[in-house]
Amino acid sequence: ERATTLEMETALIAGELATARAEEATFTAQLDTHELAQRAAETEIADAERALAGGQRERDAVTARATTLRLRLAEIRGDLNRHQATARRAAELRESLTTRLEKNTRAGEELARALETAGVQQRDAAAELLRLREAYARGSGELDAAKGRRAALLDTIASNLDAQKQAREAIEECQGRMHRADLRTTQVETEIGFLESQFFEDYRLTPDQALARVQPVENRGIAVARLRTLQTMLENLGAVNLGAIEEFDRVRERLTFLTAQRRDLDEARESLTKVIGEIEATCKVKFLEAFAKIAHEFQEIFVQLFGGGKTELSLAEPDNLLESGIEINVLIPGKRNQNLVQLSGGERTLTALALLFAMLRVKPSPFVVLDEIDAALDEANVGRYNDVLRGFAADTQFLTITHNKGTMEVADVLYGVTMEKAGVSKIVSVRLSDAHTPTLAGVTEQNGPFRNEKRQ
Repeated sequence: ERATTLEMETALIAGELATARAEEATFTAQLDTHELAQRAAETEIADAERALAGGQRERDAVTARATTLRLRLAEIRGDLNRHQATARRAAELRESLTTRLEKNTRAGEELARALETAGVQQRDAAAELLRLREAYARGSGELDAAKGRRAALLDTIASNLDAQKQAREAIEECQGRMHRADLRTTQVETEIGFLESQFFEDYRLTPDQALARVQPVENRGIAVARLRTLQTMLENLGAVNLGAIEEFDRVRERLTFLTAQRRDLDEARESLTKVIGEIEATCKVKFLEAFAKIAHEFQEIFVQLFGGGKTELSLAEPDNLLESGIEINVLIPGKRNQNLVQLSGGERTLTALALLFAMLRVKPSPFVVLDEIDAALDEANVGRYNDVLRGFAADTQFLTITHNKGTMEVADVLYGVTMEKAGVSKIVSVRLSDAHTPTLAGVTEQNGPFRNEKRQ
C-alpha cells in the first residue's frame, strides 16, 4: 500500500514538474520577446531624440512619440519584472519538485529493499509455521494417545475397585450365610441330642445300639408272638412316642442336608478367602508402587519449597499395609530431623503442600480447589509456593481462595466481591493478561474473598 502511494505521488510530482518546465519555457520565450521590444523602444527613443535635435517642427510629434514609447517601455519593464518573478518561482518550484522526486525515488528504492527483505522473512515464517504445524500435529497425536492410555488405566482401576467392592459384598454375604448355617447347625445338633436322649429314655438304647441289635425274621409266628409280648410290655410301660422312629429318620435326613450345606459353605469360604487374598496382594503391590512414587516426588517438591532438606515417608505398620498409618519425618535446612507434629504452623503447611503436590504429580487431577492454603505462609514461602503452583498449572486448573497478594499476582483471572453500596454485593472479575495496573489496584482495594483461576 505504501509503495502504491509513493508511485502515485511520484507520478503526480513528475506531472507537476513537466508542467512547471513548460511554464518556464513559455515565460522564458515571453521574456525574450519583451527584451527585444524594450531594445526596439530604446532605439526609437534614441532616434526621436536625434530627430529633436534636427528641427523644431518635428519636436512636438517626436516628443509625443517619445512619451508614448516611454510609457510602453515602462509597461514592458513591468511585464518583464513580473515574468522574471514568475520564472524565479517556477525555477524554485522545479527545484522543490526535483528534490521531492529524488526523495520519493530513494524512498521507493528503500521500500523495494524492505519489500524484498519482508518477502524473505515471509518465506522463512511460512517454513517455520509449516514446521510448527507438523510439530503440533505430532504433539496432538501423542496427547490423544496418552489420553487414551490414561482413560484405559482409569477404566481398569474403576473395574478393579468395582470387583473389589463386589468381592467384599460377597464375602460379607457368605459370612452372614455361614453365621446362619452355624446357628442352624447348633440348633440341629441340639435337636439331635434331645432326640437321642429321648430315645434313650424310651428304649434305653442309643441309635447305634439299636441298629446293631436289628436281626432278620426267621419264623414269622414266633416273631408275631414276640411282637405281641413286647407290645403288652409296652402297654404295661405306659404311653410311648410311636413317631420317634419317623422323627429320627427326618432329623437324620435334615442333618445330612445341613452337613452338605455346611460343606458347600466351607468350600465357598475358602474360595472367597483365596479371592480376597489375591485382591489384597494386588492392592498391596499397587499401594507400594504409588507410595514409592509419592515419596520420590515428595522429596523433590519439598526441596523446591524449602530450598533443600530431606524427607522420609514410612509405614507405621509395615506388616499391615492396607490398614497401616503413615509417618512423615522431615529434615529442614538448619534444623534437626523432626516429626510432622513437631514443626511450626508454616512448616507444617509447606510440608503438607509438598505431600499434596507430590500426590498430584503421581496422579494428576484436571481441577483442584485450594481454600486459604497459603494463610500461614510468609512472603518468601508464598513465592516458593507460587513457583510450584505455576509448574502444575500447565496440566491442572486451580481455583484458589486467598487473601494473599502474592498469590493474586500469579493468577490468570481474579474474582472478587465488593460492596459499592451498603447491603448490595457485586461480583468483580479481572483478567490480569488484559487488565491495566490502576484497574487491578482498584479491585484489590475493595476485595472480599478472591478466587484466582489457573488455566491450562
